[in-house]
Amino acid sequence: LAAAFAVERCRRGERCLFLSYEESSGQLIQNMSSIGFHFEPLVKDGLLKIVSTRPSFFGLEMHLLDLYKVIADFKPKAVIVDPLTSLIGQGNQLEIQSMLTRMIDALKSIALEKGAAKPAGDAPLFNRLFLNTVKSYGRVYELLAIAMYKLGTGNLKQDMGKFPMMLKKGKIAILPPSGANKDKMKRIFSKSAQNKGTEK
Repeated sequence: LAAAFAVERCRRGERCLFLSYEESSGQLIQNMSSIGFHFEPLVKDGLLKIVSTRPSFFGLEMHLLDLYKVIADFKPKAVIVDPLTSLIGQGNQLEIQSMLTRMIDALKSIALEKGAAKPAGDAPLFNRLFLNTVKSYGRVYELLAIAMYKLGTGNLKQDMGKFPMMLKKGKIAILPPSGANKDKMKRIFSKSAQNKGTEK
């Protein structure tokens, strides 16, 4: 799902920053190429930048500072964090919430500066469906998110040829994700909603 979003942004001539917290850039390029998403030409064209860091290598503060620096240097139009849930085990609930809030605030500030605070096209739908699955299952349920996104956009046939290979390679699971801390994730969402209400 993240790969499809990144490729679509780049097709539109927009710079996309891909923060990979599970795979190295080489692994990510190779794995995505095997299911039909070709990142290498986009990287060479300067449209896609992949930053790969293991969450356990640095503290949450360092991840945030690194994000600020990369965004300032690369100036992306879209930012992907994959998977966001990898950061959850790197601190307590308050530390994680603080880090995610500051990350989102930083991205919003950049969007405001560029006059693009409101995402265009299908990006709001993508964001909402992605977050809904994380809220419900503790991790993104890609198959459900993809199905709902296809229905929401009406682009039922786009990239569907890649679906069998993605299943074969284990990139998409048929069953919902298991083993995630759903309660912890729901508390984070709940606290975020409370903070939004306070800001208003």
